Amino acid sequence: MLGAEGTFGHEELGLESDFALDVIRTVGDYGDIYSRYMGLEGESCT
Repeated sequence: MLGAEGTFGHEELGLESDFALDVIRTVGDYGDIYSRYMGLEGESCT
């Protein structure tokens, strides 16, 4: 899924082989997203 092997999403959806890596680089991993919106950084949003 991170583009190291195979063609996940490439043929079916026309995505580049490393599309998932690009998404993670852009928005962060689960921990980054949780921290941003639910953790200490996001406390002022509630």
